[in-house]
Amino acid sequence: MRKPWPAVCLYAILVPALALHLTACSSYRARREFERAISLERQGRMEEMVVLLKNIEQRYPGTEAARRAARMRPLYEGLLTARARFPVRRAVDILRQVAGEVERHRELSGTLPRALAELVPSELPAIPDDPWGRELRYECRGDHYRLSSLGSDGEPGGSGEAMDLFIQDGLLTPGPSWAER
Repeated sequence: MRKPWPAVCLYAILVPALALHLTACSSYRARREFERAISLERQGRMEEMVVLLKNIEQRYPGTEAARRAARMRPLYEGLLTARARFPVRRAVDILRQVAGEVERHRELSGTLPRALAELVPSELPAIPDDPWGRELRYECRGDHYRLSSLGSDGEPGGSGEAMDLFIQDGLLTPGPSWAER
């Protein structure tokens, strides 16, 4: 029986060549998608970029673009999380700064200020607003005080960014656990 050598040789050449071509096409498409993801980041569309990076990892495993996407995605997910939490963390920082000055005033004068305006300009250059542009609330009763921000919605209660934040007698109570990290 004769072996069809020309067909075997052709098959031996075409199959690897086709596989190489498909791999090259896949790498090319992955690289183009990755470049598109980078352009989204430059446009400030990080949420879309993270979704596209995840798609690249899933659709083009084993490519250089997928490896780069896998390295970049956690960083940008972290930045998105930090950006979402930033106003609350900033509010906690502002409250702590002002509470520190209230405590300093108490230490130096022996009394609490009746209003935050008493801290200006000696302890604070101005009374800072919370990150949402609203005045901080300050209540003083005897030897105790409470400093607060009503969160993004400006209304009592709420959760997430709308959460009320309080510093009572120098202590943050209650605050989101991640706000203190």
